[in-house]
Amino acid sequence: RKMCISSEGIIATASDDKEVRLWDCRMPWHEAMGTQLAVCRGHKGPITCCHLTREGKGLLSAAEDKQMIVWDVIHGAIMRIMVGHTKPVMECFMLEDEPEPGKEHIIERRSMITGDIRYIV
Repeated sequence: RKMCISSEGIIATASDDKEVRLWDCRMPWHEAMGTQLAVCRGHKGPITCCHLTREGKGLLSAAEDKQMIVWDVIHGAIMRIMVGHTKPVMECFMLEDEPEPGKEHIIERRSMITGDIRYIV
């Protein structure tokens, strides 16, 4: 369904099989290129979206199970499950930089550490 790539060449693919798979596609070519690095399992429904940080160390996924999950990319382990939606979550995105002051950029913003919702007014 979805895929994303970090600037470091890590690719994440998400599917109806409820898994995110991480692949090594760093350049220049090397023996490990195309190797599967990890399989992230934890969603209970088809995954609709995934987003890697620029360096490929953080991953956020969203799914029809009404959850978003923050993953430890190195180990494919769940760091945090964000719940609260009453319908499937169709898109997700991580801001790595703070938005410009005085401009409304986001409807809902959550802490990656606590999962708490923060609103930007």
